[in-house]
Amino acid sequence: MNFGQAEKFVESLKVKNKDFDLATVKELCMALGLDLGKLNAVHIAGSNGKGSVTSFISSILIEDNYVVGTYTSPHLLSITERIKTNNREISREGFAAEASEIKKVLSKMKKKPSYFEFLTALAFKHFLEKNVDFLVIETGMGGRLDATNIIESKVQVITEIALEHEKSLGSSIEKIASEKAGIIKCNSMCVALESNPGFPVIRSVAELKETKIVSPEFKAIEVSSHGNLFDLLKPVHLTGIKTKMIGFHQVENASLALGAVHCLQLQGFHVSKKARKQGIAKMLWPGRIQVLRRQPLIIVDAAHNPNGAESLGKALKLFNYQKLILVFGALKDKNVEGMLGFFKPDELILTAPKNDRAFKVKELKEKFIGNKVVVPVKKAIKNAVKQAKKNDLVLVTGSLYTIAEALKSFK
Repeated sequence: MNFGQAEKFVESLKVKNKDFDLATVKELCMALGLDLGKLNAVHIAGSNGKGSVTSFISSILIEDNYVVGTYTSPHLLSITERIKTNNREISREGFAAEASEIKKVLSKMKKKPSYFEFLTALAFKHFLEKNVDFLVIETGMGGRLDATNIIESKVQVITEIALEHEKSLGSSIEKIASEKAGIIKCNSMCVALESNPGFPVIRSVAELKETKIVSPEFKAIEVSSHGNLFDLLKPVHLTGIKTKMIGFHQVENASLALGAVHCLQLQGFHVSKKARKQGIAKMLWPGRIQVLRRQPLIIVDAAHNPNGAESLGKALKLFNYQKLILVFGALKDKNVEGMLGFFKPDELILTAPKNDRAFKVKELKEKFIGNKVVVPVKKAIKNAVKQAKKNDLVLVTGSLYTIAEALKSFK
């Protein structure tokens, strides 16, 4: 298969309402002869901030000259973004070659893998061939039954827990936290902030599995529209840490990453203080309060649940602008009203990304009577920018899929 054929084949594996278990992805990895025990993994789960924490950890380790594999999801512009070695995406040729090899073993399997199971096995195979020193990997959804959870990680990180994917994960913070905490391994090390709404559950699971829990503490010195300056107080003292990532929540994410690296240090993997500070300072993760233009101010952010919207709403106060023009496109299984409640736009433009779970135009018009509905996303943004004056803010948010289309329109 060439890249186009490989991508099309992987897309054909997308299924609805799949019963989650780990049997299929385990069988696939065994069929491929993958020795996952060779991977020194840091595993990240949570509702918000997984991608940022994953990228912070990878950036730190790369700064200390380690070879680092990173596996994230979903992607913004290309499926190859999900699988990176030292921040370089797997090549299209490499992706096609790996997919072709994996496809050959599927006929021997009891059950065809899902889209995410296939990609996860592909990532594991690729990183083993690259002989990476570390694999930093985030879950797709949940944790306990997520395909990534067949890995025996050295360190587990649980980011902020929020109500999301309630049909699959449960209808309360406690139930969702329990699912996310399913990545915690026995006699291991887990990192989580005490301010995390799911912390009591995370701590209980860690204690049950006799795993040490590390809760970073920090002091924010400066939080601005250009980034943050903070001191890490625990588990080690580290001063003058800078990050270009915008918003107080990114201080929390950076602290979790530093906590994870400290856990690796305790396990015998040396990481210098210089690498920790430079790794945090250099990391940029697209689609997270990303400023695309200054006049008018255009920002895109991947907030996709009320907690993410709340963090974004707080971060917007760091910027100076006159009117807020909000281009909002969420999936219909999200708490849309809960998200919109954290913004007070002067103009609201509702849109819909190209996704099976997105609202149809008719549904948007019926649900949000009296508000402007413009599709596709590109046209909605064009409409917003056209009416914006140079001191206004055009904010595009609601879903990673909306952000992906926004970034394509600005390429």
